[in-house]
Amino acid sequence: LEDQYIALKFSREVFGAEPLLDSAGRLPFLACRSVLRENGVYAPLNFELGALSGAGFILAAGADPALSQPVLWVNVLKAVRKGAKLLVLNSRESVLDRWATLSLRLKPGTGPAVLGYFSRWLFDRSSKDRWSFFPGYEDLRSALEKTSQADLLSSSGFTAEELQAAGRLLE
Repeated sequence: LEDQYIALKFSREVFGAEPLLDSAGRLPFLACRSVLRENGVYAPLNFELGALSGAGFILAAGADPALSQPVLWVNVLKAVRKGAKLLVLNSRESVLDRWATLSLRLKPGTGPAVLGYFSRWLFDRSSKDRWSFFPGYEDLRSALEKTSQADLLSSSGFTAEELQAAGRLLE
C-alpha cells in the first residue's frame, strides 16, 4: 500500500494526472472486464480466486504469487496438486519453479515477445472463429506473423525444444 501511495502521489504531483487505478485487489480485474465489455467483448473471463484452484493450466509470467499474493498462490497450489500444468516464465528463480511443469528463464525485456509467440502458437492451432470476434484480432495476428521463431530464439535465449515443450502445455 505504501508503494501504491507513492506511485499515486508521483502521478499526481509530477505528471498532474490521475492514475487509472489506484487500488490493489480486484479493481484491475474488474476494470479489464469493464473495458472489454465497453468494446463489445463478452469473453468468458473468470477472475474468482476460487475458480483458479480448479484450473487445468496456469501460466505465471513475471510473477511470484507465493511471495506477493499468498491467497492467489494457495489457489495455484491447489490446482497444481489436482494435476494442473503450471508454466512459469520468470527472469529469476521463484518458489513457483518447484511446482512448475516447465519453468523458463526470461531474459530481461523479452517477456512480451515470448507471450506474443505463445499467442501466435495458439492462433495457429485453433479455429479462426474462436478468436476473430475480439476487436483488433486481425491486426494482432498480422503483427504476430512478422516475428519468426528464429528471432525469438536468438533474443530470448530459449532453445527450440523449450519453446516446443511450452507450446505443448498450451494446447
